[in-house]
Amino acid sequence: MDSIGISAIQQWHIAKPCLSTARAQSTERASAVFENWFRKLFSRTSRTDGQKLGERGEKLAKDYLRKQGLRLLERNWRTSFGELDIICKEGETVVFVEVKTAGKPTEFAPANRVTRDKQRRIKRLADAYLRSSHLECPRRFDIVTVIQDGNQFHIEHFKNAFV
Repeated sequence: MDSIGISAIQQWHIAKPCLSTARAQSTERASAVFENWFRKLFSRTSRTDGQKLGERGEKLAKDYLRKQGLRLLERNWRTSFGELDIICKEGETVVFVEVKTAGKPTEFAPANRVTRDKQRRIKRLADAYLRSSHLECPRRFDIVTVIQDGNQFHIEHFKNAFV
């Protein structure tokens, strides 16, 4: 009886490393599968058409503002409570630009999608940006709309859109 008990213990010690290795390999495979799935789900390549259009609109707005003589400071400046699309400077004034893009012309102007709540959020973010950048200067809030009409994009710039 003793020899059977010892034999079982010896077998367990021999089998244990094999089981650990099998578990580790299984865990690694599961981890690799999950990582691959997660990467696909949240990668930049898995953007929706709306996100792609929005990014295109922001790029066009940035280029437009540069041509108008504004100097780009930041693009997509983020904090835990929001994002500012474009921050630029015109003379001594820091300009905070909200970009609204539409995939087709509609009766409802994209600029009207910047609600009072959104304006308050942008103002709070602007204050945070000025504090973090140690800037004390005038500020302005603009809206740039980008509307796609077939292969054409129409850009409209609303200076001092809100105070």
